[in-house]
Amino acid sequence: MAKAKLRVGIAGYGFIGSIHARAVASNDNVTLVAIAEPDRSKTESVGRINTFASFENLLDKKRIDALIIALPTAQHLECAAGAASRGIPVLLEKPMATTLADAHKIRDAFLGKTPLMVGMSGHYHPEFVGAAQVIRNGDLGRILSVEEVFQFGSAAFPLQYLDRKNFGRGITLTNGIHGLDRLDTLFGIDQVLDAIIMQRNFSTGADDESELTVRLRNGLNAKLGYLWASSDLFNAHFRVIGTDASLEVLPFRCCTLRDSDGDHVIYRHSSSDFASAHLPGISAELSDFIELVRHEREPRVTLVQAIRAQELVESAYEKSGFEPHSYTDPS
Repeated sequence: MAKAKLRVGIAGYGFIGSIHARAVASNDNVTLVAIAEPDRSKTESVGRINTFASFENLLDKKRIDALIIALPTAQHLECAAGAASRGIPVLLEKPMATTLADAHKIRDAFLGKTPLMVGMSGHYHPEFVGAAQVIRNGDLGRILSVEEVFQFGSAAFPLQYLDRKNFGRGITLTNGIHGLDRLDTLFGIDQVLDAIIMQRNFSTGADDESELTVRLRNGLNAKLGYLWASSDLFNAHFRVIGTDASLEVLPFRCCTLRDSDGDHVIYRHSSSDFASAHLPGISAELSDFIELVRHEREPRVTLVQAIRAQELVESAYEKSGFEPHSYTDPS
């Protein structure tokens, strides 16, 4: 007999919340029954799905089997704790919280009670899954250099990320956590050696540019650079060079291995649409979450890994001594 579909709610229906809804709609094991979103204009097209103005109302008034939290980061703790107290499993968008202390509070709220999985989607996007397999197979030979760059113009990232009150510190937390997690997972990070973190392009109090140097366990120093700019810029790559071959990931586009025989495409997205290119990874992440909820199978990203990523971000901010020099509400 087929199992009943899990009744899922989504808290937060912005850019990433709407992609989660698409992933739920394409999965036969779940059904979307409720959305919490204060901006009614964002939920006008959701049909008969129950909508609520706040996550508190959703939790109080709708019976759900699981909750996807895609709220601004500053609201993660309160929403996650509310779900935990009701025994509701949660898929929580990264980063867990604006601070490491709050990430620990979220973890502790779920321990021994109900499942919690953190959506570190870099572990699921197929171009990065392919890259990880190449590296683990040893196809590159001895690793010589590792570099990651993410530079976004305002047309390529949600402007609400600039809201320091709701999303925390800025780009190093929101985007840099992916790179730090990626390098730690693939190579191991001994320590953050240096961090230059700046608020230079916007005046909202959020850091919008950073350059990080980390020492890997193989002794190499790796570089990570992040930028939010007020232009149409989109320049992003993850590049690893080895003695036998090199590897380049162009996020949401492709993964390519280059060796003496030429270029070998490991994965290429079929859609050039930025939101649609997120869907394969978010869908794979959802499937992992369902396995955790139904069968208590450990997900690809453990809570230990999620907390470790938050620790590395905290270390970067401590190294930089970054403090915002002004705050303007981005709205």
